[in-house]
Amino acid sequence: MSREKSYSSHAPGSAGRGAHAAHACERSVGDPDQGAIMNTLGKLLVIVNLLFAVATGAFLAVDFATRTQWRDAYEKREEEVKVIRENSDTDAESKRILVTELKQAREELHENHVQRQSDVSRLNLALKQKNDEIDGLKKNVELSSLNQQKSLEEAVRLGAEIKVLNDSLKKRQEEITELQKSSAKNINLAIEAESNSQKYNERARTLLSQVKQLTEKMAALENKLAGGDQAAKLTPQVRDRNFVNPPRVNVNGKIDHVDKTDPTLVQITLGSDAGLEKDNTLEVFRLSPQPEYLGRLRILDVHSNYAIGRVVRPASMLNADAPRPGDQVATKTLP
Repeated sequence: MSREKSYSSHAPGSAGRGAHAAHACERSVGDPDQGAIMNTLGKLLVIVNLLFAVATGAFLAVDFATRTQWRDAYEKREEEVKVIRENSDTDAESKRILVTELKQAREELHENHVQRQSDVSRLNLALKQKNDEIDGLKKNVELSSLNQQKSLEEAVRLGAEIKVLNDSLKKRQEEITELQKSSAKNINLAIEAESNSQKYNERARTLLSQVKQLTEKMAALENKLAGGDQAAKLTPQVRDRNFVNPPRVNVNGKIDHVDKTDPTLVQITLGSDAGLEKDNTLEVFRLSPQPEYLGRLRILDVHSNYAIGRVVRPASMLNADAPRPGDQVATKTLP
């Protein structure tokens, strides 16, 4: 719009200059030389003015056309700018959404990366464990192969030993057969020896009874010699070496302990449960390696399953063998 005003303001100035030139030509008509010069000059000015007017019109036409095209272009550009702005807003919103989604995707990618790193570490550890297991299995396989080889060699060796043992077993069976035959003979001999042993034991007990009787007689004779008839008439007391007080029932036991400081003080396997009482007397004897009468045991202390007593001997037996654990004690020497 400003350009149209400038062009319109130029047009009146051009018309004024044309009129001034025509007025100057009219004033110069009175002088023929000047008139000719002025006439030529006026014609030039008219031509120049005409050319200027034509050029101005052309410029105005061009300007109008240009202005019209520029307005259309401007409006078109405004619409394009509007569309671009709308598109830009849309793009900005889209970009904002995309940025948000990109940020979320990056976070998810980071989390996935961390997870993958953890998975990779875990898988590497599992792989290492599996490799270790494989190495261990390889070693076990190698060891098994070695053991199998050793087992085969051992089996061959054992086979040879078994063969030798079978031969030895065969010989041993033959020997056992022979031994069974000789064993039957030995059993018969043992039965016969057992029968003879019982006879010998009976004989030994008889001899012990005789020894006991002889010992009592010798003790009586010693008492008579030592104290005369008056000592023989005295009633035997508990402290008397010939005092006899057997229990009311027949008992049979063993000596299981002998005092180290006093060999005559012994402990026996019989007690009150067997019927023993204090001041009872038992006979002490030994059957092996040979029958031997050892004296008389006077009970000093009685318990439920054992008793303590002192072995009393006549003067003629003071040098006899001392009692030992395992010696027999009984109510009498004969069963």
